[in-house]
Amino acid sequence: MKRFSTLLGLILFVILFSTTELQAKRQTTDTNGDGKLRVLAIGNSFSDDAMEYLPSFVDNLECEHVELARLYIGGCSLERHVREYRQGNASYQFYHYDYDAYEPESDKIHEWKKDSELRTMEYALKQGEWDIITMQQVSGYSGKWESFQPYLDELVEIVRKYQPKARLAWHMTWSYSSDSKHGDFKRYNNDQETMTNAIVATARKVYEETPYFDYLIPSGVAIEALRNTCNNPPKDLTRDGFHLDYGMGRYAAACVWYKVLIEPFSHKNLRDSELFTLKGEMFVTIPERAYCIVAAERAAKKLYWVEGGFIPKKKIVNKPFSHPYVKLDTDRIMEDDKEYLRRVKETHIVPKLGFEIK
Repeated sequence: MKRFSTLLGLILFVILFSTTELQAKRQTTDTNGDGKLRVLAIGNSFSDDAMEYLPSFVDNLECEHVELARLYIGGCSLERHVREYRQGNASYQFYHYDYDAYEPESDKIHEWKKDSELRTMEYALKQGEWDIITMQQVSGYSGKWESFQPYLDELVEIVRKYQPKARLAWHMTWSYSSDSKHGDFKRYNNDQETMTNAIVATARKVYEETPYFDYLIPSGVAIEALRNTCNNPPKDLTRDGFHLDYGMGRYAAACVWYKVLIEPFSHKNLRDSELFTLKGEMFVTIPERAYCIVAAERAAKKLYWVEGGFIPKKKIVNKPFSHPYVKLDTDRIMEDDKEYLRRVKETHIVPKLGFEIK
C-alpha cells in the first residue's frame, strides 16, 4: 500500500510538473526561444485596421525584439487565400515592421514599411521563422461556419508546409454598424446583434473545436463592449459601416492584439502606454485610452464576452453626436477597473505624447 501511495504521488507530481511547465511555455509567445517575437498576419482590410497602430504601441512601450508583418488583399476570404497560393499569384500588399531596425533613442517615427511590389503568400512564409501566424475570415462570412471548410484546413496545411513550428492565432473580427449598407449585412438580416452572435459562435468553434489555434484575438468583443459603453459612437466605431474608425476603433483593436500577442512576450503592461491620437471621428485622449485598454483586457481574459455578456443596446441609431470625445458611463465598467479609470481621468497629467499617429 505504501509503495502504491508513493507511486501515485510520483505520478501526480509528474502530471502537475508537466502542466505547470506547459502553462509556463504558453506565457510567452516567442515560439522558437530566440529572444525575438515575429508575428505574420494573413488577412484583409480588417487585419489592416486591427494592426495599423501596433508599431506605435511597440515603440511607445519600448518593446525590443518585436517584428510584425501583414499580408493584405482587400475582402480576401479563406477560400481566396488558398486560391491565391495555389495559383502562385503575387497579389498581396506586404507590410513589415521591426523595432530593432530603429536606432536607440532615435526620434524617427516607428511605422509600417510597405513593399514596393506585390508579393505571394509563399514569399511571406519564407521570410525566416515566424513565431505566430494569424488568420481570419472575410467579414461578410465571419459568422458563417459553412464558408470555412475545406479552406481553413487547406490554409493551415499551406502554412505548416513552410512554418511547422509557428503557433496559430485566430482573429475574431467585429460586426457591422447597425445602419451599415454593406452588401453582406443581409446575411445576418441586417441586424448587428445577430451578426455579433454569429461571429462569436463561429470564432469559438474555430478556437475550441479545431486542433490548430493556440490564441484567439477577440477584437470584435472589445469593439462590441465599447459600442455599449459609449453614448452612441458615430457609426458604431466604424468609418463606413464596417471598417474601423481611424481613431478609437483602430486603437481599441490594436490594444487587443497587443494584450494577446505582445504583452506576454514583452512584459510591458498596456496600461503604461502613453499613446493618443486625434484621427477619426472618435479621438483617443486620456479617458478614451483608459476605456479602450479596459475593454481589451476584459476581451482578452474572457474571449467571448465582456462583463458576463453583451450589454443590450439602448441607443438611437443615427442620433447626432455633438462632441468628438466618447461619453463615459462608469456604471458599465467592472468594479476593479473603476479605480484605474478614476486615477487616469483625475490625476494623470499628460506626459510627452511621443508622437501623433500619422
